Amino acid sequence: MEVNANIGLTFDVDWAPDWAIALCVDLCASAGVPATFFVTHSCDILADLRRAPDRTELGLHPNFLPGSSHGATPEAVLEHCLALLPEARSMRTHSLVQSTPLLGMVADHTPIDVDVSLFLPFHRFLHATALPVGRSGRMIRRLPYLWEDDIAAGWPGWDWETGGVPTDGGLCILAFHPIHVALNTASLDRYDALKDSLGGRGLASLTEAEAARFHRPGFGVRGFLERLLADIPGHRFSTIAGLAGGAS
Repeated sequence: MEVNANIGLTFDVDWAPDWAIALCVDLCASAGVPATFFVTHSCDILADLRRAPDRTELGLHPNFLPGSSHGATPEAVLEHCLALLPEARSMRTHSLVQSTPLLGMVADHTPIDVDVSLFLPFHRFLHATALPVGRSGRMIRRLPYLWEDDIAAGWPGWDWETGGVPTDGGLCILAFHPIHVALNTASLDRYDALKDSLGGRGLASLTEAEAARFHRPGFGVRGFLERLLADIPGHRFSTIAGLAGGAS
């Protein structure tokens, strides 16, 4: 990792179809930029991502909410996710569910040692912090992030074409979702309409042809991502593992 790398592109997979995940992988690869994908489910593209560890880090995106398909208890959720991706060392929880006991469980019963579930929108000069938790007192390194696509879609005054994030010092970690990149989401109304159109089907079953009806032309999430990749030198980017190792 370059000494001055401080920017992290992360993607919360959120049960997206393979083709939408592949789009994000291709955009980052074309720009020569590494990225971290927080995985929710078993999918064919996982094998491809595992074959490119220099470009992609795989972390977990456990869903601890009631009714989760990952399990009915926190223990079951962690067991399910680790069976899916036993090599994972980082996580961001779905919907940012977190507590000290939950982090303690992660510290005591999993190999995860980096958490990226702290959201501090648009804050400058962010840094990692280490938290000793659980009976083991093992340190969980916590990296705050400052931007998320679905939050920006409802942020007052946000402009997809001209909006920016603070990249001039400290951590600048951004969270994207493959489905919002694929739809070029600008506001969540089209995404909500897409979900309604599925009639109870899982998002992973969505085809490109079906999604095309809800794609937004012009500037949106994809346009913003492409602008970041074009405007910021590639050596400024790192995976979450790289940022966790290099942050003070």
